[in-house]
Amino acid sequence: MSLATGSPRPRRWSVALGTTLAILAGLLVALAEQQRLAGPAPGPIAGAEFEQRVFTILSQPGFLERAMQAAKLGRERETQRSWRALLASEPALIEPRGPLTIAVGPAGARRSALVFLDYNCPHCRHLEHELATLRAAQPDIRIVALPVAMLRPSSGTAALTVLAAARLGHGAALHQAVLTQDGEANDAVLRDAAQRVGLDWDELLKARDGDEVKGEMARIAALAQRLGVQGTPASYLSSGEVIGGAAGSARFLAAWAQP
Repeated sequence: MSLATGSPRPRRWSVALGTTLAILAGLLVALAEQQRLAGPAPGPIAGAEFEQRVFTILSQPGFLERAMQAAKLGRERETQRSWRALLASEPALIEPRGPLTIAVGPAGARRSALVFLDYNCPHCRHLEHELATLRAAQPDIRIVALPVAMLRPSSGTAALTVLAAARLGHGAALHQAVLTQDGEANDAVLRDAAQRVGLDWDELLKARDGDEVKGEMARIAALAQRLGVQGTPASYLSSGEVIGGAAGSARFLAAWAQP
């Protein structure tokens, strides 16, 4: 499904297309450079000669790896540029304060981040541990969790459940409890986590089935699609930086320190 449905999956085809285009661009640049070094051609390159040049370039050690790395860096730069432009035009995006917001840390904090995550993502669990350690040492940091469903059907159920807990005033507590559990975030795991933070399971299920919670899930999915989120975790910082994956706390601190 797409991100807009409330049960998002990464658009892997767009990643593959971007990588392919980057490789083709690198190939064209390499061909142009080869032609420049060889001097002016007496006429158009014959098909066989063109094929031979392409084969020679593709056979160079590390060419595809360099092209893919260039594609990755290009995507990261474009993602950061888009986030900074969006943040400049809509600064309230970094500070959601609705009744279904899953957040820890003081509102209005200078250092804050939106973190898209999937409750079945092991890298998201690792990042939560890193950020929890960081917040314990520096409580003036605010982290807003935006759950999406990218890995399993149960990811969507887990996201809805934690959003429902937020509606009942226990979003951050259930968020942290689910991410400290091992295994798939299915209803058995969610029920155990809910009981550990003092939530009534029947009341939680009723809130989970409500239109308000489903609407918030769809809103988060739409924002993820708007930002081009391709995988989790994905962190969008108040400094304008974008951090993909389970980066360490030092990476976040360095990004927030950027002027």
